[in-house]
Amino acid sequence: MRQSRIVGNHAAQIKTFLGGPSRGGGLYMSDGHLRLAARQASERRPVRGQRHRLIGLAGVRFASLTTAICTVTGNTVTLITTGACAIQATQAGNASFNPAPPIAQSFAVKSSQKQDQTITFAKPADKRLGDLPFSVNATASSGLPVRFTSNTSAVCTVSGNTVTLIATGTCSITASQEGNAQINPATPVTQSFIVSPQGGGGGEQRIYLPLVVR
Repeated sequence: MRQSRIVGNHAAQIKTFLGGPSRGGGLYMSDGHLRLAARQASERRPVRGQRHRLIGLAGVRFASLTTAICTVTGNTVTLITTGACAIQATQAGNASFNPAPPIAQSFAVKSSQKQDQTITFAKPADKRLGDLPFSVNATASSGLPVRFTSNTSAVCTVSGNTVTLIATGTCSITASQEGNAQINPATPVTQSFIVSPQGGGGGEQRIYLPLVVR
């Protein structure tokens, strides 16, 4: 994760902050043991409750949004059980930076004794502020229902599968499926799109004139 300074009265930005789990595959829990399923040099399988460190800068605070699945102390994540672990990063700013907009990222905590599933979630088209609320759609290979969450609630909100635009910026939405007794949670899929000012953007503009019949 990195924080970048923007000249003027703008907020700092928090970029991606998860390590191995964010690269796909998540973490696995089997017989009380865990192993990293992402690209890792180590082949060892740490025991349940092993701590996984988040990569961040001083001043960034982390919090678990799913405390039944994972907990966070400082920049250390402890896994509790299978499911979708969601973590939020915030930064309060300082004399040189405004507070950074909070962002959230998720990964799946899985069991090797269950079937895996995947989510298909297409990137929404860019929008303009003032556009009507619209629906997003995603499917899970298991056929189980998919849940949507906004990672940027200051820009867009999600209720069910309906997205409402709040402000200009980048809207980030995560599709997740938490599995059941036979199926692992799916690795969450995040898609983003731009919300531009009304009348802004470089898209095509069309003007429709009334038809006059003589």
